[in-house]
Formats: sequence, C-alpha cells, structure tokens
Amino acid sequence: SLTGSVPFELYQNFFPSLKQLDLGNNALQGNMTEIISGLSSIQELYSLRLDTNQFTGNIPTEIGTMKNLQVLHLDNNEITSTLPSEMGLLKKLGEFWFHRTEINGYVPVELCSLGQSPSGLNCNKDVDNCNCCSVCF
Repeated sequence: SLTGSVPFELYQNFFPSLKQLDLGNNALQGNMTEIISGLSSIQELYSLRLDTNQFTGNIPTEIGTMKNLQVLHLDNNEITSTLPSEMGLLKKLGEFWFHRTEINGYVPVELCSLGQSPSGLNCNKDVDNCNCCSVCF
C-alpha cells in the first residue's frame, strides 16, 4: 500500500507516452485539480485509476483535454463539487466511476450515453439525474 502524495508533474516529464496509470487502493493524498492538471498533457493515457485513496478537491476543466481516456475511476475519494461539462469532450470514455464521493449536481448530458455499457457510468447517489447512470450508489 502506497501512502503520501505523488508529484504527478513528474509523469508528464518522465513518462510522456504513459498509457495506463493504476494507483487505486492505496492511501495516497493530493488535490484532484493538481493531479488532473499534471496528467492532462499525457495524450496517450487511456486508463486512469485513482480510486480508493484520499484525494480531495474538484475535477478541473482540463479533464476535457484527455481525449484518449477510456477508463476513469475516481470512486471512493473525497472529491467534491460538480462534474465539469468538459467531460463531455471525452468521446472515448466508456467507463467512469465516481460513486462514494461528494460529487453532486448534474451529470453532463454527454456522459449519459455511457450508462448504456455494462460497466459504464457508476454514479454517486447525490447527483440530480441519476437515471442516466448504470448504477447509483
């Protein structure tokens, strides 16, 4: 089990061709805005699993620049606020899990189509339009 914070800026400098990053199920800490901003320039990244850690903060609008992202697991963290509409730019995203977070508000309409896939859109029960989600926790 990893603990502490991860300097995500290092990934863009040392791993510019990184395709998958799985740091799930640890005790890592950090601000989600800084994490996503640090990883957003890695254009080949298609799988990002940061679930079950102690990350806080908001999902920044820079998430929309991660065009190749297919898998995004942010569940079981202390993430707050609403989902940015820029997430609708992630046309390849087939699996997005954000249950067991403090995210609320509306799921961007563009993400609702993910609910059609078996593992697609696992939502936090506090979102207003949970009916477009595959599962609401």
